[in-house]
Amino acid sequence: MGASLSASGAYATVEARAGELRDVLVTSAVFGDAAWEEEVVADVVAELTTVVVRSGETIVREGELSDDLLLVVSGRLRVVRYSADGDEAVLAEIGRGETVGEMGLITGDRRSATVYAIRDSILARLTRDSYDILCRRHPLVMMERFAGGMLRRLTQEARGERRRSPGFRGAIALFAADAGVQLESFADDLVRQLAHQGATLAVSAATCDRVLDRDGASAEMLHAEDEAKLARWLGAREREHRFLLYQADSTPSAWGARCFRQADHIVVLASAGAGPRSNGFVADFGDGVVRRRTSLVLLHPGGAILPGAAASWAERIAADDVYHVRERTGDDIARLARLLAGSGTALVIGGGGARAFAAAGVARAVGEAGIPIDIVSGVSAGAIVAALVAMGLPYEEVINRCVGAARRIDYTVPVYALTSGRNWSATLEALFGDARIDDLLLPYFCTSVNLSAAELVVHDRGSLLHAVRASTAIPGILPPVWHDGDLLVDGGLMNNLPVDLARERPGVGRVLAVNVTPQTGQKSREPFGYHVSGWRALGARISRRGGTGLPTAMNLLMQSMLVSDARMKRVNSRLADWVFHPPLRGYSLMDWASFAAIADDGYRYASEALLDPAARAAIVGDTA
Repeated sequence: MGASLSASGAYATVEARAGELRDVLVTSAVFGDAAWEEEVVADVVAELTTVVVRSGETIVREGELSDDLLLVVSGRLRVVRYSADGDEAVLAEIGRGETVGEMGLITGDRRSATVYAIRDSILARLTRDSYDILCRRHPLVMMERFAGGMLRRLTQEARGERRRSPGFRGAIALFAADAGVQLESFADDLVRQLAHQGATLAVSAATCDRVLDRDGASAEMLHAEDEAKLARWLGAREREHRFLLYQADSTPSAWGARCFRQADHIVVLASAGAGPRSNGFVADFGDGVVRRRTSLVLLHPGGAILPGAAASWAERIAADDVYHVRERTGDDIARLARLLAGSGTALVIGGGGARAFAAAGVARAVGEAGIPIDIVSGVSAGAIVAALVAMGLPYEEVINRCVGAARRIDYTVPVYALTSGRNWSATLEALFGDARIDDLLLPYFCTSVNLSAAELVVHDRGSLLHAVRASTAIPGILPPVWHDGDLLVDGGLMNNLPVDLARERPGVGRVLAVNVTPQTGQKSREPFGYHVSGWRALGARISRRGGTGLPTAMNLLMQSMLVSDARMKRVNSRLADWVFHPPLRGYSLMDWASFAAIADDGYRYASEALLDPAARAAIVGDTA
């Protein structure tokens, strides 16, 4: 492992521009909290050296001597730390106006982390000798501006004073994975949709040629001054726009490699009907160091999603996310733009037995109010409703499918559970068949609990039937699901309203939740002592005589699970932008025969709730 650029001093130095350095200095995270005297600014700028680094180059390495501070003028860097077995942990990504090495410059300690460029970048470098000169010349100012700014930032981090992310801002590179993709026309459509989220500029090879004032420049290996000229121009455009959309060539090229190096997010277009074959876009364009977020966009001819294509393509290009765009369906490109911008709306549906079907009505009301749902997730019975919404089915078809799929509860000798699970599994198979999560129209996930490892499991790829069956395996009511030797049970056991997980999903800017848990649990009308005869209770039911009012074993198990998660649900409710909590009076957790009426009640409740200005403001907000 060689020395970093900082340790070796092997930077590509370019001509400094005083105005450019002054602008980034006085607005930087460390230095920009107070007014600067012009004399001090001039002296600091005079001590800065401007250097160019390419994506993938290691700038500082953990354990090396700290001998300079680096201020990002344009581009982006990644701060990482490596474990003993070589695994990389990302600590931060830093952009314009942020610094590397200020602590070591003061304390003299060795580098605490490794930093490499994830974009072609311009940095302003302040060496230790220059720092000492400035401290002797302006001791009080350097203490206040330099050390004071750094300490304020550390204090804010210690207090956890972090604002919610305003969404993605940066560079997106668009690639074609097969020759059949019409890259240029798709890029035009995507630019139009991204413009609804913020100012957007398309950047092509011709753009590069115009900036460098010669044809074919985009295909050349540029020298340092041209690299700096192009980087400065792109940096200026990035400050003026929320998004730069780089359009790569249809075949591997020097321009495509530059697009790859400049990108924060790689988007790969592929025709769903064309099977993945050997294409070298990652091997030819990648730098072998930087792992960027990579999204696969599958283009489907006609109005239907071709099943099976997502899994094979996603594996081929190591995609983090899979999105589907149907031919002549503008809504799909609009949804893609929202997710790329980090302003997508997620709908989270909590568990609650049959009451969870109220969420189907809530989703209908939200859609009719002009609020597009971009991602859905659910747990327990909420996982079923979320999956049906993710399939893009109309409300009436959701209800009809559930009516056609419903099976009677099949009680069995309660060795493993009260039911055998055969009828429940048949119901889910009738609903979902062999569908895969990655083939759903909307991104989807549900959760289960791994009893063997005592941890929450997130299902966002693979068999939809398997995922939902695991998420609905209520302990004591349904048998657990076997998965690679482990036992999976209902996800509501640990987190029955996973707003926190939805908030962390890529592309999500707003989270709406549906909480169908009853406000109060069941009670018993009469005291019944410390023991209860099941035979007597059965006789009372058969003869229709009044009993104790004690919940049945099935209701008691379900209610106990929901209560065990009450604290987590309160925490998650605060993380949501809005929580729909339909009253659903008169419906129990086991009213499976009433799910159509429950869904209609959810629709009426949400339609009324959306008339409230406070609800509209929280739900609609600034999302386009």
